[in-house]
Amino acid sequence: MIDWRVARYIAGRVGGEPAGTAIDESLARELVLESEERVRGYTLMTGGPRVPAGEVVSRAEWVHANTLSMGPMLDAAVSGLSERVPTTTGTDRGKAKSPNLLVAATVTLEAGLVLGVLSRRVLGQYDIPLIPQVVDPEPRLLLVGPNISGATASFGSPPEDFLRWVAIHEVTHAVQFASVPWLRGYMGGMAADLLGSLSDATPTAKRPLLDVARAAAGRAGRTLSGRDPFALMLDERQHELVGRMQAAMSVIEGHAEHVMDAAGAQAIPSLAQLRASMSVRRQAPNPLWRVVSRLLGMEMKMRQYEQGRRFCDAVVAASGVDGLNRVWVEPAALPSAGEIENPGLWLDRQNAAL
Repeated sequence: MIDWRVARYIAGRVGGEPAGTAIDESLARELVLESEERVRGYTLMTGGPRVPAGEVVSRAEWVHANTLSMGPMLDAAVSGLSERVPTTTGTDRGKAKSPNLLVAATVTLEAGLVLGVLSRRVLGQYDIPLIPQVVDPEPRLLLVGPNISGATASFGSPPEDFLRWVAIHEVTHAVQFASVPWLRGYMGGMAADLLGSLSDATPTAKRPLLDVARAAAGRAGRTLSGRDPFALMLDERQHELVGRMQAAMSVIEGHAEHVMDAAGAQAIPSLAQLRASMSVRRQAPNPLWRVVSRLLGMEMKMRQYEQGRRFCDAVVAASGVDGLNRVWVEPAALPSAGEIENPGLWLDRQNAAL
């Protein structure tokens, strides 16, 4: 199991906590309420429960919330991985247990480092466990105060404009999951399948180390060629699953990007400046951040924002908001990676189905 107390400590050391970066929580709550009306009015997605109240949190609080929502899923995956690691033979019980302890310690360290790095960048998050738990934490809409404060200063826009823009993005995610009954289960199911299958990358009695090494060598070629930042860890079946997840995430993130501009057009005077500044920020000019973002797959996420937004912009231009809402009818209606790059293919498929 992952030691989440240690992971949170590591994340805190990596993420840090800048002083004097608070934002007005009462204003944040007001803007979240206002944003829900704008988002539902523009998207015509009116189903499901109301959006949670906006919460301004520190980096440490953001890390803690994520350990609660994703912790059980990762714990289950690590437990499955540990069970498959060959134990040391002999009578020394301490040695026999060492592989499991090593796996847990390694993943604890990695979890802390990843959460710490991300806590420095994330502006906001609609936090909902993708896989149902015994006792589900309530969905939360988190706005990371120090990161929003820092970004506002660097963007040079009025603070209320920037906060409203971020609120619209996160509220759109909340509306997506509230209004599309199958979305949580679909995304959570793919995540669970992927995490559960990662244990296949470890040697077992039925899968010798040589076979695992050969498969890893083949995947290394895809990684080095730049095809996929996750390719080193994935076999072909997992690679296909990640492709479907990435296509779905492109729609989810791209839809939020489209809505934050379309729904915010009348309310945010500095919208054009914000969009230009955000594009520059996502190019991550710092060389160290480029390396880190590639290792974490964040470059892929940045492409998801841009490709997904272009897809949504094109579909709305061709068939309106009602046409775009067809992506939420069922999982089969989601566009493939190729259709995201060429929205006309998706529109043709949808029109043929009518």
